[in-house]
Amino acid sequence: MNEPSEKFRDRCCRQLRVTPANLEKKVLLACLPRRYRLLGWLRWYVQHSYFEIDLLIIKNWEDCTSMDEAMEVYENFQDVNGFQRGFLRFRITKHRVKKFLKSVFQVPATVKTQPVPVPHPQAI
Repeated sequence: MNEPSEKFRDRCCRQLRVTPANLEKKVLLACLPRRYRLLGWLRWYVQHSYFEIDLLIIKNWEDCTSMDEAMEVYENFQDVNGFQRGFLRFRITKHRVKKFLKSVFQVPATVKTQPVPVPHPQAI
């Protein structure tokens, strides 16, 4: 069960079934817009340094224990944009980040069952 104090790194490694060494790449590709995933994967191997800001965000998420804390870290890096990052949006996006963080920090709902109606004794 997810504990409130469980860190982002531990949750992600467990949910994505990856080692901490591969965590950054998996999270980065999950947070890129879908149209850039293949290009992002290729760019990861060709020009790894391009994702320096995104990787810094992900590294700062490692010790976060809530979605609000992780979003605050993301918001702190919003002002850093260049042509490709800002205009072409070839970076992790807020929409994808929220969706990914929600899947990581969601607390499984307890199953609530409806009480079974018992027939009234006079109805029998």
